[in-house]
Amino acid sequence: MRLWRAGLGSVAASTVVLGAILSGPGVGPLAPTAAVSCGNWPLVGHDLSNTRSVAGGPSTSQVSGLQVRWRFHATDGDFTGTPVIGDCHVFVGSNGGVVRALNERTGVVLWRTTIGAPDPSSLALDQADGVVFAAGARVGRPFVAALDSSTGVVKWSTAISGQPDSDAYGSPLFVAAVPVAAATGGSAPRNLVFEGVASALSSETSSSSDTNRGQLVALDAASGAVVWSLSTVPPGDNGGAIWSTPSYDPSTNTLYVGTGNAYSGTAAPTTDSVLAVDASNGTIVNHFHWW
Repeated sequence: MRLWRAGLGSVAASTVVLGAILSGPGVGPLAPTAAVSCGNWPLVGHDLSNTRSVAGGPSTSQVSGLQVRWRFHATDGDFTGTPVIGDCHVFVGSNGGVVRALNERTGVVLWRTTIGAPDPSSLALDQADGVVFAAGARVGRPFVAALDSSTGVVKWSTAISGQPDSDAYGSPLFVAAVPVAAATGGSAPRNLVFEGVASALSSETSSSSDTNRGQLVALDAASGAVVWSLSTVPPGDNGGAIWSTPSYDPSTNTLYVGTGNAYSGTAAPTTDSVLAVDASNGTIVNHFHWW
């Protein structure tokens, strides 16, 4: 018997479910003490390329044998992000602003921390340093918070925008040893967390006076200090919100991320686009505009 972790997710509002593939005729639900190995899904898309794929997932013939191993319910807002997994923990944030760690084998809550704003996205896990990163969707002051993955204690919290209707919706991306431009010349490897800035959904859909510009921000994973901040459109333009999670190509040190529409006026060429961004300094090196 083995767990199916590739499909772990919030299948209903405020519910996390872990399934298990059972083999053999007449096999019932797994016993809580069944010996299983722990999974590894540290980012929303599993890996830096956002493949959302992991070895050992079920074949189509095994789907009918999937049964619930455990189920966890919460009452503080929906889970709209994909849970992440590491060190036998399942980490998930709620739209009520609570980040939790659950025991992967049993679903028991190990810790819960209130971060002070909704967390509509997935978390990101730095397993080497024992840190989990959460994006707080506080309108006008979105932020990224780093929590100790063993205790839930907040290590740092950094605002990533101060624009009036700015918001955070995409999931943070943690990347280790990114070559970053050094003040003395050359580059030095640093662990970074990348997060996009969008606009409050209500403002984007109902206001023609929204002047927000999308942003992509790089934070030092250890201290939370802003390493660089990129605006996706030039001053005087608007829109280009980042709603999704970047992907990272380590061979070229390049981030790839999509941008949204303009809100009013003439649209900048980098709206409705895929941007290629130099991860060392936040410079747009290329873009593809959809139309």
